[in-house]
Parts: sequence; structure tokens; C-alpha cells
Amino acid sequence: MTETRDHVYAFGPFLLDSRERRLLRDGQPVPLTIKAFDLLEVLAKNDGRLLRKEELLRLVWSDAVVEENNLTVTVSALRKALGEAPTDRQYIETVPRRGYRFVADLRELADEGNARPRSGAAIAALTPAAEAAVSRAREKGRNRLLWAAAAALATVLVAVGAVWIHWPRPAPLTPVRSLAVLPFHSLTGPDGEYLGLGMADALITRLGNTKVLIVRSTGAVQKYVRSDVDPVAAGHELQVDAVLDGSIQLAAGRLRATVRLLRVSDGATLWAKAFDERLNDIFSLQDSISQQVAEGLTLRLTDAQRTLLTRRDTDDVQAYQLYLKGRFFWNKRTREGFQRGLAFFREAVEQDPTYARAYTGVADSYIGLTYYEYEPSHEAMPRAKAAALKALAIAPSLAEAHVSLAHIHGNYEWDWTAAEREWHQAILLDPEYATAHQWYAVHYLTPTGRLDEAVAEARRAQQLDPVSPVFNAFVGATLLFARRYDEAIEECRKTIDLYPEFGVGHWYLGRAYLQKGQFREALAELRDAVRLSGESPLMQGTLAFAYAASGDRAKARGMLAELMRLRAEHHASAVDLAMTHAALGEREEAFRWLNEAAAERAFHLVYLKVWPELDVLRSDARFAQMVRRVGLSP
Repeated sequence: MTETRDHVYAFGPFLLDSRERRLLRDGQPVPLTIKAFDLLEVLAKNDGRLLRKEELLRLVWSDAVVEENNLTVTVSALRKALGEAPTDRQYIETVPRRGYRFVADLRELADEGNARPRSGAAIAALTPAAEAAVSRAREKGRNRLLWAAAAALATVLVAVGAVWIHWPRPAPLTPVRSLAVLPFHSLTGPDGEYLGLGMADALITRLGNTKVLIVRSTGAVQKYVRSDVDPVAAGHELQVDAVLDGSIQLAAGRLRATVRLLRVSDGATLWAKAFDERLNDIFSLQDSISQQVAEGLTLRLTDAQRTLLTRRDTDDVQAYQLYLKGRFFWNKRTREGFQRGLAFFREAVEQDPTYARAYTGVADSYIGLTYYEYEPSHEAMPRAKAAALKALAIAPSLAEAHVSLAHIHGNYEWDWTAAEREWHQAILLDPEYATAHQWYAVHYLTPTGRLDEAVAEARRAQQLDPVSPVFNAFVGATLLFARRYDEAIEECRKTIDLYPEFGVGHWYLGRAYLQKGQFREALAELRDAVRLSGESPLMQGTLAFAYAASGDRAKARGMLAELMRLRAEHHASAVDLAMTHAALGEREEAFRWLNEAAAERAFHLVYLKVWPELDVLRSDARFAQMVRRVGLSP
């Protein structure tokens, strides 16, 4: 960030001192990361003016090439430091899809203490006590510089005598109860990204298995892949006490990693170490990091919990690396991502036929391809079932495999008794497996019409992983189907505020806007959903319905033609065609396509009871017959 003249800005209970780079609240320092301070200073300097995202990225990250995600994370951390609530933006206003604006009443003090109001606002004079607080802060800042210089010299002397970096853990101010393991930054280039996320995923699983520490899921941290994100800012965003941050490099058959454990409240290093292992010793590396992090956090573990820290699903390094690549691409949730993930999972089980978790990856890839309507159900879901059953034959207590099988029993086979049995088994095996609660809510309780239970179960998943884009968006989904549209909009907005690139959040938000009759907003969100999902036929189908519902028949017809083209070339769901024809007032054509959907066991047909887009057909006796056809009571 370029240098600016010294200023002190006063707003609410805060004083922002640019010379000492300190933010005070009622005279007390407020911890901020470097980039959060830079961002606040830029916003304050441009009080009242809309700053576009591109401009903020250029001003705050002038020394690096970063993604929009960095800005989103830093804004969120700054809002938390300022004490802003999601529904009360008294300092920083978000202008959707454009940028941010500082909106608080602001008074600027120049170097000499001369005040001039900003934006024409009539602001009360800064109190003498507040001005004194600035002077005290500056004096403290000069003292800190002296102490910092002495501390830096001592650190250098210690480092000279060290063979590898190893800082002892200072006594924590408060116990660490929650942790985020960020994807390790790959120093090998883009080809090594899968390893960085895979290393994080392995450590998340191992540390989470102990049940003595709340560990954020891989889904919650995956957005930090390939991002030059301040780890402390990410920790604030993820609402955790500590962050594990690291880098990893593959070179000449060796695996080099540097890892550090940071306390989020003040950025202090609790533990750090550098590792250098043979590539074939990747499991030993994970074992060592897991154990030393546990020691660094002074976790009190039983012998059984210590065993979980080093438990692995395969001893085959090549199979494991293939699995990591599979999950990396699966998490992209695009057609290419699912297809490439599937290919890697298949290679993994060929390399190690006893690798149960890789078989679950195969099943989940087929389920993902079907959910987003890239593949027809009758082709993909039997293959998904075969893979899930293979996983359970190897590892009967693998909760993930029970979840996959439950999904197939309900959404494809319409065997709701078998589906509920598998859901209950999965949650019994791992009550803290958030995906089990989320899928149970959306893929069983919702289609069967148990909507209050669905909302509660989705909330349970959200409680287990409160910053995951998936779990937050699907709370909005259950509220949408429960016809609680204002609440659905609020949840989806919160999701998009944190994860603007998550297409499913835009999809559900657009659908909620449709039910409120807010067609302009709905169409904007649904267009974003189509773009962000990689042109998913599922998202295109809802956009076609939205055009029809809003009265734009010409665009609805154009989208229908595109869906028919996709259907002829590969796949598009008959459910989407039925919905759009229903919105156009073409009831007979709508029922013709619903019957076609039943014949091909279309994935989303099971939501007949609850999808509001089909309300126009409910009075027809044929609709109740269709509900019974999928094994549900009207």
C-alpha cells in the first residue's frame, strides 16, 4: 500500500491513527492485521465514496497479485473487529457486485490537530479525553518499537543456533477450543495445489477425530487455496481460536513443509517447525504434524485418541495422492471437476482395491454429476451404489459410505425406509459429521415433507461447521421449502457475503426472490448461479422457469430450446422442462415432462411435495398420483 499523510480519524467510539497504525476503541487498542488496517484506512480516507472491488485490491494489495476472495475475507475480519452485526452495517456498506463504502459519521484530525468534517456531516467535536488517548497510544507505540527491536535481536540470536525452526509455545491467554487448518501453500506451482489442500484435509480429519477440539471442515477452508491470505484474518473469518498455516514443496523426491500454529486473537506464534521428508514418508509427516500440534495446544488425549491422530485409510502413497487429487477436483463442483475427480478416485482404487474412502469418492462423484444434472440418474446412480456398497464391504463403520448409500436409496430408488435406516446409521457412527446432517435434512426430511425437522437438522450441520458455504446455503434451502422466504433470503445473503463465488448460494437466493415476486433480483442471482456453476443444466433450468414466471416468454422459450439441445447432446432434466412449461401455462406439456422425469428417475423429482415452483400444478389430480409414484404421500 502506498504511503499516506498522517491522520487521525474519529468515528463512533473509534480512533484510527495512521501514523502509529493503531485503531483504538474507547482508548484501548483493537487488534487488526496489516491488511485489515490498510483497508480501514483506505475506506476512511474515501469516506462516503463507493470504492469498487478492483480499486480496493489495487490500493490495499499494491505489492501482490491476489484474488477477490482476499478482499472478502479482510472485510469480514474488519467488520468483526468493529463489532458490526450482519444486519447492522453502521460502518462499512456492501454494494452488491460492486464494492464497499464507509458510511459512519467521520471526523478527521490532521497532524496539527485541526479538525475538518467529512462528507458535509455535522459531527460533534472530539473530546479532550479522546485526543489524549491518541497521544498516549503514540507514546506507547514508540515504547513498543524499542521493545520490538530488542526482541528481534534476541530472536535472531536464537535462530542462528537452530538446526530447524522451532519456537516454544507461549502460555495461551485462553484455551484453544477451535482450530482451522488452512490449505498449505504449494511452492511447487499449480500442479502441487492438490497436495496443499490434501495435507490440510488429512490434518483436519486426524485432529477432528479426537473430538476434543472443534476443527473447521475442508469445505470451510478450501476457498483459501491459491490465495495470499493473511492467516490471522482467515482465522477471524472462520471464527476460530487458532490457525494452522503452512507451505509445502515437492523437490527431488522429497517433501518439504514449514508449519506454524498461530493464535488468532493477537497473531502470536504458538508453535512452528520445518520438516524435510522423503515423499514416501508423507504419512509419517502427517503423523508428526498432528502429534506436535496436539502437544502445542496441550490437548489432553487418551491413548485411543492418540491412536486416531495417526490412523490412515491406506498405506499406499500413490493411491493416497490419487485420492487427494480426486477430492481437490471434486470440491470444484463443476462438470469437469466431478469428471476429473472421478477419474482420480478410480485410479486410487485400482492402485489399492481396499481403499474404502476412495470408493466413497467414486460414489460421491456420480452423485455430484447427477445432482447438478450433468449426467442422467439412471446411468450414474447405479454406479454410485456399487461403489458405496464396495466401500461398506471394506469398512462397515465408514459414515461417509452410509451417507452416500442413503442418498441413493432416497433420491434414486425412492426407497424411503432404507434411506432413513442408512441416515440414522451414519449419524450414529459419527454424530459430528456435518455432511450427514445436511444431506439428511435436504435429501430425506425435505422431500418427505418433514420441514420443521429439516430446518432443525440443517441448523445442526451449520452449528457443527458455521462458516461452510455449503451448510449455510442449505439452511437457506430448507427455509425456502418451508415457505419461510424472508429467512431464506437472509441466510443466503449471509452465505454470499462470505462466499460470493458459491453458485448454489445464488441459486437458492434467486429462487427465494422469485417466490417474493422480486423478479429483477431473482434473475440477477440466477444468472450468477449459471455462470458460477459452469453452466449447470440445473441452474439453467431454474433460469428458464424464472423468465417464464416473470412474463418474459421469449427468453423462456429460448432457454427451453437450449435445454432441449443439452438434452439431445448429453443431458438436461425433464423436471426443469416441466417446471418451465407449467410457468408458461402449458399444463399438459408440463405433465408430459413430469411423466418423462419419473420414467428416467430424475434426481430432483422427489421434491414434488415441496418445490414452490410446481404449486400451479398441485390442484390437478395427476399431481397427487405423481407424488405417490415416487413413494411419498401427497
